[in-house]
Amino acid sequence: MKIYIVRHGQTQWNTESRMQGALDSPLTQEGIQAAHALKEKIKDLDLDAIYTSPQGRALTTAQILRGDRDLDLVQDSDLRELSVKMWEGRVFDEVKRTNPQELHLYLKEPQNYHPPGEENYYDLMDRARGFLDRLKAQDHQSVLVVSHGVTINALLNVMEDRPVKDFWLKPLVLGTELSLAQEEDGVYQVIYRAGPVNDVTY
Repeated sequence: MKIYIVRHGQTQWNTESRMQGALDSPLTQEGIQAAHALKEKIKDLDLDAIYTSPQGRALTTAQILRGDRDLDLVQDSDLRELSVKMWEGRVFDEVKRTNPQELHLYLKEPQNYHPPGEENYYDLMDRARGFLDRLKAQDHQSVLVVSHGVTINALLNVMEDRPVKDFWLKPLVLGTELSLAQEEDGVYQVIYRAGPVNDVTY
């Protein structure tokens, strides 16, 4: 099975460097245009299914990418973004000033990031693993998965069997750029990752 993975298009909060997590903001015109451009690039892919995070920015991107295909969008909550409740809606630089220790753990020591009452990276990796387990049980030859930067990192890290401490060994992927993985008999190979983001908007 070929698994094409794409991050949602640019959002309003991306342009403001606001942390989104479980919250949402609409796609910008640039994000919408980029999704339409990718739709044209992938219009000849023979997809069996499209899986998407139910969050608005991913769902809107998936709707655009579907194009004229007669496919339902399978919304899967395990594809939602990592929740960072204490920071959601806040500008990244403000978080750096007010929560430097927590942010250090979040970015540099993911294995030690355990915010009370919130998701951690182990939770996220479990979610990613659960989604992939369900996916490989389906009879698909080729699928598109639309999700979020941190969650996509988790999916690819699970495929490459990376431990949580190495979560950020590879950077976030660009919005509306494809990563491609291959699954055969339960074994994954990441063929290529989308390029890294040029402005970090977690």
